[in-house]
Amino acid sequence: MGLDRRLDAPCPIVARGVRRAPRPSSSEVFVQGTCARQPVDAGRRAVAANLRQVAQDQRGRNGKAQSLIAATLADYLLPVRASIAYAPALVIPGLASLALYPLLTRAMSPDQLGTYALLSGLLAASPIVCSYWLEAAIVRYAFEAGAGLGPPALRRGTILAIGGAALLTFFAALLTTGDVGVAAISASMSAVIVQFSVRVAQLRARGDFTRYGALLSLRSVAGLPLAVFGGLSAGPAGALVGQHISQLALSPFVRTKAEARPAGRTISLGDAFKYGLPVSLMNAGAIILSVGDRYIIRMSQPLAEVAVYVTAYMVLDQAFRLIPAAASAGIAPSVFNAWSRGQRNQAIAEIFRTLGLVIAGELLLLMVAVLFTEKWTALLGPDYVGARLLVVPLGLGLLMHAANQPISLVYLAQEQGRTLATNFGIASLANILINLAVVPIFGIIGAAWTTTATYGLLLLLNSARLPLRAVTGS
Repeated sequence: MGLDRRLDAPCPIVARGVRRAPRPSSSEVFVQGTCARQPVDAGRRAVAANLRQVAQDQRGRNGKAQSLIAATLADYLLPVRASIAYAPALVIPGLASLALYPLLTRAMSPDQLGTYALLSGLLAASPIVCSYWLEAAIVRYAFEAGAGLGPPALRRGTILAIGGAALLTFFAALLTTGDVGVAAISASMSAVIVQFSVRVAQLRARGDFTRYGALLSLRSVAGLPLAVFGGLSAGPAGALVGQHISQLALSPFVRTKAEARPAGRTISLGDAFKYGLPVSLMNAGAIILSVGDRYIIRMSQPLAEVAVYVTAYMVLDQAFRLIPAAASAGIAPSVFNAWSRGQRNQAIAEIFRTLGLVIAGELLLLMVAVLFTEKWTALLGPDYVGARLLVVPLGLGLLMHAANQPISLVYLAQEQGRTLATNFGIASLANILINLAVVPIFGIIGAAWTTTATYGLLLLLNSARLPLRAVTGS
């Protein structure tokens, strides 16, 4: 009992005057817990808000990046779509031209093919010298709203171009072959080429790429077997007639309805000649770069060597020509339109985007040509084994020439064709002088590497003399 009383006795500390704290009520406990949690909840809410803001910022950045990527892709797809729209006018003719020389190697001897190469070079050069000024003016001023050549000016220009091309071809072919009959045939074929080209240029100027592509394709499809048949039956002259006579048959289908007077600015024949002459001289320089070496080779090498060089060059040239030709022709309307509206920076951007695509495509094509050199050169026959050594130098040169085509649009849009013609003139003169020095020693290998060097020089001149200061300052 005493023990129980001791246990029940009050605590000595309490007994000494220390009072126990009262037990809090349930409401007080709730209030105290809530106040204690408030700083923690506020911190959590702040962290959650920061996380939401970070997520929103990230989504915004992702959206901007996606928009930028989409806009960039759209910018690069513009020249691609334009090239695809124009490509049908080049694909079938390009494939036919690609197959022409390999087929002619079966139809004619190397000496005959060498003679054909010399004559076909004349037929390529004389229309460019005599008629391309008119074609360039037709296409250029069609992109200016309402502008164009009147029917009388167009008619007189066509007559001058046909007459000049026929005379130039006749005398050049006579000097090349010494045969009056072959010279007369070549002159008549050059007249056919000019009248067809001028009419087709009007279709291109109107944007009628469907008819344009169809007519070029029909010309090539018909000309290929006829050229082979002509080569088998009548040699080089027969091959020339067979290749180009289809243009005469197709000419009635190239007629265009000319307006009595352009709706806007009427371009006189003098204005057309003033604009087109530098362009024609530029293309004359280009044709010297592409066909001039075969005549220098002939001065010191047999006709069979000319045939080997020209066959390799033409096969590679037709393969490398498609991408830059389609791209440049496809973007030309939008570039010239933007330039005429004063949107020059937009035009420059489109040109250089196209240039990047062209270089990428041509590099891929060069890799394929080099990797499969043995296979495709074997198709030419045993007389053309030497073509294997020409693939790398000619491919490099043609790649650089492909890069020149989009760059040339800057000069043409700003109507600085004289600068462009000067660049081509310098490069073509260098090509002639170097070939005269190296071909007698190194033969067709020297001519191939000369092509590489001079196309590189042309690319350097065009890039160094770009009129970008005037563009960016406008």
